[in-house]
Amino acid sequence: MGTIAGVWQAPVSPWDQVVSFLLNHNVVYVLLMLGLPGWAGELAVGGPVFPGVIGTICLILALVGLLLLTTNWVGVALVLAGGLMFVLDIAVVGHGLSIGGLMAFALG
Repeated sequence: MGTIAGVWQAPVSPWDQVVSFLLNHNVVYVLLMLGLPGWAGELAVGGPVFPGVIGTICLILALVGLLLLTTNWVGVALVLAGGLMFVLDIAVVGHGLSIGGLMAFALG
């Protein structure tokens, strides 16, 4: 605690540091992009637990960040739809879902 240029600064709690970190829109996007492939890897292989657990943790942290930020929900829906299209493309033969997923990601 001290003063800088006459302004009193209160100590920052660890929780406030975490919230400040999650309020960065780049961090939220990276967490979202790490979570979706984690779930896709878990669904595709089905054996290892690690990708699903890490993906779930990343998606929960991204959801917390999205709830704290002012968010364009259409963009979030497009990104999630793109991730869903990539996951569904594993089971469906063809490239239509991959192209749709890339378009949804780009627009989101």
